[in-house]
Amino acid sequence: MSYDPSPEFAGLLEVLVEGCLTEQEKALLTEILRNDAEARTFFVEYMSLHATLQWEAIELFQMDKAGGIAHRVSGEKSCDMANLDVDKASLPAVKTAWHRGAVWALASMALASCFLFAFVYWSGESGSGERRVIHSSEIRRKNTNQNSFVGILSATHNAQWSPTMANLTQGNFIVAGDFTLVSGKVSIDLFEGGRIFASGPAHFNVSSDQSLVIASGKVRVSIEDEHARLKVETPAAELIHIGTEFIVEVWPDGTSDLAVLDGAVEVYPRLQDTVSTSAQYVHAGNEFRIMPNGKYGTYPEKFASLDEDSLQDLNPMDAEFSTPAISSEGFNVRYVKVDPDENVALLELSLADRLLNGEFIASEDVFTERVPLIDFEERGHTKNSENLFSQDLPFPGDRGGQVDLDDGFAIHASGWIEISQTWIYSFLTNADDGVRLRIDGQDVIIDDGFHSPTISIGSIPLTRGKHHIELVYYDMHRGARLELGVASGKRRDSSSFIPLRISSPLE
Repeated sequence: MSYDPSPEFAGLLEVLVEGCLTEQEKALLTEILRNDAEARTFFVEYMSLHATLQWEAIELFQMDKAGGIAHRVSGEKSCDMANLDVDKASLPAVKTAWHRGAVWALASMALASCFLFAFVYWSGESGSGERRVIHSSEIRRKNTNQNSFVGILSATHNAQWSPTMANLTQGNFIVAGDFTLVSGKVSIDLFEGGRIFASGPAHFNVSSDQSLVIASGKVRVSIEDEHARLKVETPAAELIHIGTEFIVEVWPDGTSDLAVLDGAVEVYPRLQDTVSTSAQYVHAGNEFRIMPNGKYGTYPEKFASLDEDSLQDLNPMDAEFSTPAISSEGFNVRYVKVDPDENVALLELSLADRLLNGEFIASEDVFTERVPLIDFEERGHTKNSENLFSQDLPFPGDRGGQVDLDDGFAIHASGWIEISQTWIYSFLTNADDGVRLRIDGQDVIIDDGFHSPTISIGSIPLTRGKHHIELVYYDMHRGARLELGVASGKRRDSSSFIPLRISSPLE
């Protein structure tokens, strides 16, 4: 063990094996293990070594008299054990007592280790039994430009942009920012689920796939997904949709006209920089005007700017997508097992990477295989509600039961996927323990640590064509599971995912 523990950490470990850890010391030790990967590895090696020495000491222990065991007092808790004074005739009983004490000490250490690991890796999870879901918003991505994509320019009709946007054409990804449409019509599909139809001249800002600011001009908003989140702002109001389709026109002085075609809209009038906390509800078939001075009202007659002819101008263009699909050529999977003599616990992705690169490897336990999909479960493991898909293949290296998975292993899977349509796609992993998914070298999912089956979801915009996919997975000890799924669009739960396989038509 090359790691040099701090005096504080070393002292806590000594107290732990003595069985005298107070609640305050337990919290401190937990914090050290949570924040220091090397400390976690050292902890496992230390406990393993200590247990081994305890067992060997039982066989070698010889004494004529059982000496007192030094005691330690910490706070109100004491580990005092009374001194024993026995003669040689009582030696067998003493050895039996020592043996039992060692067994209980080892059991206590094992329980303490399990408790600490459980506390470190499961603290903060819901106690309700619900699956923990990690979203890609929690991932720090390498390519910040990918983070700024908010949608796709799905259709255009005689569109003329400002000179700085002249290269923006149908099928392009939309980057967050300002848009000036001089003339013509465009349709923008936001990754969050909303669709924007704009008629020039119009100036608007899309700061994210959940935010639209209309400075001037006419925009029609259509939101079919009731779970989609989109806030529309104008100089005179903030508009919150409720399963909605509506048209907004902003005049040069900031006056905002609203016509609700379907559903309802919550309107929060704005006075200078202050937004009202009281909502006005505008339902389908009604029209509403909000003035920059904070005045507003419903009008029985249609606004001239929102008459039937004007609505026709903003009818949805031929922007409907065909059903997207992902086809996979299959995955090349490499299985590598930890050499038990190395005393390495696979607790994080960095250790899995080192194992896959040839460190602390059991050379006889390396297998390669080509599989049609990633849906693995440890052989003999009881099926339960944590399984998302039904294939449940044995892990590579576990074929025929010739390999014991209990000592820790890692797999590297790679392949190519082909996208039929440029759009944003969501990927899902269900892993016990850690997993990392990369597409074209970009991190899409990172789920690190020793834990029970955990669903992770990440989304990434992909252009039509082929993309390289790479997955690294590791399991420290038993209960191994790994599933990989895909869905079209930006997803927040696992209900729409299907296994990523040779042919995956998506809804």
